[in-house]
Amino acid sequence: MGKQVINQKNGIDSFLVFVFALGIMISPDSLAMLGIFFGETGYIGFFLILFSTVIYLALLSQYKQIFIFLSGNSSDIEILKTTMGTISAFFSFFVKMIVAIFLSTGLLVSSGFVFNEVFLYWFPNFGFAFGLLGLLLGLQFLPNKVGLYFQIGFCGIAISGLLILIIAGIIQTDQLIHFKPAGIDFSINSNGLDTFFLPLLFFIGFDLSFTVWNKSEQKYPKKYHILFAAVIFMSLLFILWGYVLLTYVPMEKLMNSRIPHMIAAKNILGDPGRFIMGTIIISGSLAAIHALFTSILKQGSMLLKTNMLVKSIKRPQIIILTLALIIAGMMVGGMAGKEELETLIRASLILWLISYTMISITHILILGRAGKRHHINLLIKETINVMCVLILGISILILIVMDDNSILILKFLGVAFFIGLTPGILLMFRDNTT
Repeated sequence: MGKQVINQKNGIDSFLVFVFALGIMISPDSLAMLGIFFGETGYIGFFLILFSTVIYLALLSQYKQIFIFLSGNSSDIEILKTTMGTISAFFSFFVKMIVAIFLSTGLLVSSGFVFNEVFLYWFPNFGFAFGLLGLLLGLQFLPNKVGLYFQIGFCGIAISGLLILIIAGIIQTDQLIHFKPAGIDFSINSNGLDTFFLPLLFFIGFDLSFTVWNKSEQKYPKKYHILFAAVIFMSLLFILWGYVLLTYVPMEKLMNSRIPHMIAAKNILGDPGRFIMGTIIISGSLAAIHALFTSILKQGSMLLKTNMLVKSIKRPQIIILTLALIIAGMMVGGMAGKEELETLIRASLILWLISYTMISITHILILGRAGKRHHINLLIKETINVMCVLILGISILILIVMDDNSILILKFLGVAFFIGLTPGILLMFRDNTT
C-alpha cells in the first residue's frame, strides 16, 4: 500500500514537471506565432521545428550535466551564481520578470477579448482580464499544492482542446469545402531570414519546471526524461497543428492574420471549433502566466535567502504583487492594444534565449574545469557546446537585426541589460567589500 502511494505521488510529481515545462509553449502567443510562421514557411516549417527541437534537447542535456556536476544547485540562478557570478544569476531572474510583464499583459487582454467575443458578449473584456489577474495573484498566496494542481488543470485543458482540434482536422480532411490544398507545397512566402529561426522561441520556458523539483530530485535530476519528453511532445504537437493549419487555411491568410489559430479552429469545426479555441486561449494564458508567477515566486524566495534582494522585501509574494500592479497599470494605460507590445514580447523572449546561451557557455566553463581535455567524450561534448553557442548566438543576432522593428528591439535590449545587470554589479561590489 505504501509503495503504491509513493508511486502515485511520483506520477503526480512527474506530471507537474511536464505541465510547468509546457506553460509558455502552450500559450496563445505561441499558437499565434506558429500560425504566422507556417504561413511564411509552409511545409518547410516542419524541418525548422525539428532543427529547433534538436537544439533544445542539446540544451537540456547541458542542464542535466551541469546539475550533476554541481550536485545540489537546483535552479538556473544557482548554476549561474556558482559558475559565472552574481551578475549573471540576478540577470536570469530579471529576464523572467520582463517576460512576465509583457507576455502576461498581452495574454490577459487577449483572453478578455476572446471571452467577450466567443462566450459572453455583454461581459466587459477588461473586467474578465482583471478577474484572471486577480485569480492568478490569489493563487500565489495559497498553499503551494493548490497552485500546482491548478496548473495541471490549466495546461491539461489547453492541450486537450488542441488535440481535439488536431484529431478532428485530420479525420475530416476529405470533407473540406472552403479550402482544400492541391497537394503538398514547399513554397515559402517569407522575405526575412529571421523567420527560419523563429521556432527557437517556441520552446522557451521549459526551465519553469524546475519550480516543482524537490531537493532530493535536484541533487540527481531523475526527472530530466520528463523534460526531454515535454520538448519532444510539443515538437510533435506543433508539427501536427501546423499540418492542420496548412490544410484548412491558405498560407497567405495565415501569414497576414493575428489570430490564425482561431481561423483554423472555425474552419475545422465551425462554431464549436471557436468555443474550443476560445477555451484553449484562456486556459493556455492561465497556464503560461501561472507558471511564470510561480517560478518568479520561488526564485525570489531564493534571492531573499542569499541576500540578493533589498532587505525591505520581507516576503517573496511582494514581488508578485508588484508584478501584478505593473501588469494592471499597462492594461489600464492601453499598452495591450498597441502593436509595440507584440514586438516587446518577442524582444523579451529573445532576452530569455540569451540567458539560455549563458547556460551553454556555463557548460563549456564547467567542462574546462573538469580537465582531461584529451578524453574523447569531453571533446565531443565541448564541440557540441561550442556549436550550440554559435547557433544560438547567430540566431539571436538574426532575430534582432532582421526584425521589422529591430530599432525598438535594440533599444529594449539595451535598457533591459542596463536595468538587469546593474543590481548584479552592485551586489558583486558589496560581496567583495564585506
